[in-house]
Amino acid sequence: LVTFNANGLKGRRRARLLLREASLRKVAVLFIQEHNYGAQGTKALERMAECAGYAACVSPKPETTSRGGTAILLNRNLLELGARAISGKRFVTVE
Repeated sequence: LVTFNANGLKGRRRARLLLREASLRKVAVLFIQEHNYGAQGTKALERMAECAGYAACVSPKPETTSRGGTAILLNRNLLELGARAISGKRFVTVE
């Protein structure tokens, strides 16, 4: 279980590095705060997380500010989620 205040993940390079490090360290649950992505960026983060083996629930930053946004990433393999946990939803159920 890891929390990370990203202080901005604008640009995909930093997000990819974070996801690679989380995978290498076998992080089961990653909480990200202040990713600074708007609605379009959250979709990109969800896709990157999915490619790295994580199910992602991502909330964009408020439209009225340049900072904010949170995400919860769940490692599908370590948590044995399989395909039932769906990225992009507001919740993920695990049996």
